[in-house]
Amino acid sequence: MKSPNANDAIKRGMQTIEQIGCDRVLTTHEGGSVPYKNATEEFLIEVEIILIRNDGWTLGCHRTMFPNAYSLWENEWVAALIKPMGDPITIDLLKKIDIGTILPPLTSIPPKIKQPKNFK
Repeated sequence: MKSPNANDAIKRGMQTIEQIGCDRVLTTHEGGSVPYKNATEEFLIEVEIILIRNDGWTLGCHRTMFPNAYSLWENEWVAALIKPMGDPITIDLLKKIDIGTILPPLTSIPPKIKQPKNFK
């Protein structure tokens, strides 16, 4: 079971997610990040996974950047939110599942390019 601190961190993280999307979004494999609004509007990144750290701070990423995002604070993540799921899951559960079975299939369009509305 999660400690009270982890529960508090998840609560703070979910409040951030509801208000602004997440604190930062990973943009480079080296750990570069930008605020959520910049990531989605300027970089056109589709945020598919949001990690919640033990202090409530949140980091979003596209699935292709997930290993890089996770490795930044590997021992400090307490939960994750995976689109299209609505509730956070524990990091222990995240380690056991195949994210690809939850997320829709990848397309041939790179994540930094916005898909046209009629793309199938």
